[in-house]
Amino acid sequence: MLEQARAMAEAHPSGVVTLLEGDAAALPLPDESFDAVVIGFGLLHLPDPASALAEAHRVLKPGGRLAFSVWEEPSRGNDAFAALLDALAEHGDKEAALPDTSAGAPLPFFHFASLEASTAACAAAGFDKASVGLQRIPSSVSLRDEHELVEMFATSTARSRALLELQSADQLEAIRAAVAARVRKGFGGAWVQGEARSTAGAWRTGLPGAEEGEHVPQEFAATIGGAAKGTRWQGGRRSHLVPMPSVVVSAQKPVRTKKAK
Repeated sequence: MLEQARAMAEAHPSGVVTLLEGDAAALPLPDESFDAVVIGFGLLHLPDPASALAEAHRVLKPGGRLAFSVWEEPSRGNDAFAALLDALAEHGDKEAALPDTSAGAPLPFFHFASLEASTAACAAAGFDKASVGLQRIPSSVSLRDEHELVEMFATSTARSRALLELQSADQLEAIRAAVAARVRKGFGGAWVQGEARSTAGAWRTGLPGAEEGEHVPQEFAATIGGAAKGTRWQGGRRSHLVPMPSVVVSAQKPVRTKKAK
């Protein structure tokens, strides 16, 4: 992860970005030294999320803010996770489970997608309970084919990958087939989020987007989805687009009040 980030850090002027490796439950950083702490899709994967929140609180200055992101629940429109988890429930090993951590049994997968649960966790770490907010962020995963969703979960996730690795070869094959069938049936093409895709069964190959590159219409382009002049989008048409929304939770460290003289 640090290797991937280093190239981006080096693109900034010297000293602007510093990369450190450390324990999220025992940060190698001084008290009250940051204005903001951000945790991107990482909190649930830590052995002890409560300790990580407490450490975030410790290193924040009074009035500083915390923000962390997690995936939305399947019941609130996360079709990507719904496809995987339903396939696991139907075809997977019913006894397969994630191991306990140093803090005990892992929290439920979508624990922090709940405002109630996130508020309780942040308040327990010392954040202002009244400041805790939750915002749902719509997003989708673009797939080249119906098999790419389960491959994404199998290679680019933590908990989902671990659950898939606990399946037998036959179970995994059935899970893959079930997810692919669901994607193929329910998430066919349309013009969505700047990507030109056809619902008629054949690609409109004359349109920009077939290659991996950035496109900028010079005039209003009704023939390619109504993109306005100057609109930028990343090319590369996809045959399937599956909703996979997330949640961002924010909280503030209480401001230190001055004592009356």
